[in-house]
Amino acid sequence: MPSTAHSKAKPPNRPKRPAHRPSKFTPELGEKICELIACGSLMKNAARHVSISPETVCRWVIKHEGFREAYAVARAQRTEIWAEECIEIADDATRDYTTDEHGNCIFNVENVHRARLRIDARRWQMVRLDPRLWGNCPEIRVKHD
Repeated sequence: MPSTAHSKAKPPNRPKRPAHRPSKFTPELGEKICELIACGSLMKNAARHVSISPETVCRWVIKHEGFREAYAVARAQRTEIWAEECIEIADDATRDYTTDEHGNCIFNVENVHRARLRIDARRWQMVRLDPRLWGNCPEIRVKHD
């Protein structure tokens, strides 16, 4: 009696498709992201500007060596931009004083605190990214006997 079970024959050897979509990475897109970062943008903002997620940029940094190197240079350049922004923020006194309803000049404490916060946030990130350049240099004492 013939067997009624159908044997499932495998189709001819076809190349398997990748289980994920192809990467959107191109050298031009990586260059655009690095350019935005070098000009002072945060990575999240640079990624969103080119319509990709920040997590994708993180994966590209791991996966693409050329992009990783360009990204490191861009981050270093960004600290230079932030240093200049710190000076601009500190020098900007346009909203340090306001005028009340009687025409009296009043010191705007909130604006000064906001400026300090902006500077401190940039300095903290700068020190974190390049402590040799932006960190507090400890005083080294040499004892000569």
